[in-house]
Amino acid sequence: MLALAALLAALAARPLRAQDFPIPSFHARYAVSVEGIHAGTDVLSLTRTGTHRYVYAGTLTPSSFFAVFFDRTYIQTSHFLFHGGHLVDLRYNLIEKGGGHPTDQTIVFDWAAKNVRMNVGAKRRTRPLPPGTCDEQLAQLRVSYDLLAHGRPHAFYFVAEHNHVHRYQIHIGPRKTFHTPLGKLAATEYYYFNKKGKKIAYWLAPQLYDLIVHMVLHTNAGLRVSMSLKKFTLAPERAAPAGRKS
Repeated sequence: MLALAALLAALAARPLRAQDFPIPSFHARYAVSVEGIHAGTDVLSLTRTGTHRYVYAGTLTPSSFFAVFFDRTYIQTSHFLFHGGHLVDLRYNLIEKGGGHPTDQTIVFDWAAKNVRMNVGAKRRTRPLPPGTCDEQLAQLRVSYDLLAHGRPHAFYFVAEHNHVHRYQIHIGPRKTFHTPLGKLAATEYYYFNKKGKKIAYWLAPQLYDLIVHMVLHTNAGLRVSMSLKKFTLAPERAAPAGRKS
């Protein structure tokens, strides 16, 4: 618990500007396993890049052993705007490195035109943009923000992924205690699923800004992928560039 106490003290010492996203910049590392076998690491980070602007990034890298069976590295970046208490998705990129047929994805949110442009490999598609839509990576951070700002998540979220915009309903599960490098953390389960059998469950810890402590993904193919927190550090804050406009 000393590590958690030190982290909370560091957070309390940081001045929070009114225009800032309430979750501080951080760097977190997770161990990933597939069906109980260690499969690699996932690194998540949140960075303030300018006035009201942030990047939520994730890099999933297979372990040397698991790369024999699945040698792809996934690099995701979600650029978003936070202003006036609103989180607005701007752009999402996914780069797959390695593998036989790597495919890049780009999703651009055009709120003025009320549409989202989705490019997956050679496929191009434009969809209507429901209010509050976000990409699949930023969806989790949006739940964390809603818990912090409103004490509860929304009943459902619109998520743009691949070439579709899906409506996911949020369900709340039981609370569970996890042993982490920061000490014991109590976390509540929040999960959603689609009609094809994909289910994602996140355990979010109030002591850690309702960020991920543990995650379990049941894929459409029936595989169980889990992710457990192994390291969490605060990242240095970047000053907003002078004259940068939102």
